[in-house]
Amino acid sequence: MEEYNNKSKVGRFFAEVWRVVCYFVLFVGLQAGLILALILVLSVVDAISGGNSVDNLNISWGLFLSAVLTFILMKRRLGQEWKEEGFWHYERSLFSIILLCSCIGLALNLFINGVLCSLVTLGSEGQTERVMLGGESGNLFLAFVTTNFAIPVMEEVVFRGTLLRRLRETKLNWILALIIQAVLFTSIHGMGIQGAYSFILGIAFGLVYLWAGTIWASIATHIAFNAISDLFIWIYNTRCEGVSAGMWFVLALAGIGITILLMSVLKRKCGFTSKAE
Repeated sequence: MEEYNNKSKVGRFFAEVWRVVCYFVLFVGLQAGLILALILVLSVVDAISGGNSVDNLNISWGLFLSAVLTFILMKRRLGQEWKEEGFWHYERSLFSIILLCSCIGLALNLFINGVLCSLVTLGSEGQTERVMLGGESGNLFLAFVTTNFAIPVMEEVVFRGTLLRRLRETKLNWILALIIQAVLFTSIHGMGIQGAYSFILGIAFGLVYLWAGTIWASIATHIAFNAISDLFIWIYNTRCEGVSAGMWFVLALAGIGITILLMSVLKRKCGFTSKAE
């Protein structure tokens, strides 16, 4: 009987975890599905008209539409829970939290770019990924809105506001919950260099969310991180040139130092507790 109860507890635990992870599956499925649907529709149009719409496909449209559609579906499913939990409400000084977290995003960006650019070949690969995402179609406004607003908001709602929050409601230790959501976050950003720094960002955004206690904090951090990268690339048309590897390394050290300092201020300011609420 005791063995049966233990199996039941294990089964319920994994059922709870899957109930959380299914939102990640929904997010990825919608992203992939909408992009494939766009390619299919444009392929039919090209076959009829003899054009090359597929070659000129703006991937940002697929990402933007998937973000909006995912948000709508999640709001329909979780809207009442969000309202009861005060998901979008924050009683403390929200403006100061957002300002502090935006500075954390900028410091994180300095750290990540400093590391990538101090390693010349790795920095070049990271630069290529960002330039392709931001400017491949020529529609800079849509790419900027998608990369720096639609996607960050949707990813924070999915990974921090839903996955991390609800993983903490299971019997998982908060550190393990933090790692799981970071791994899932990394999985949608590719392997190699981008995967490595995406995992670091997943941990950082998760800590910001946990310590601040509001989704607005991780959204602000994420937006600031993404926006400064795109602005730097579009203004200067480069990421790593003109500064020595040694100087980039110094900037990376400064970035991680400032990040740790600001996050300690955030934790102290908001009084984080390791116990799930």
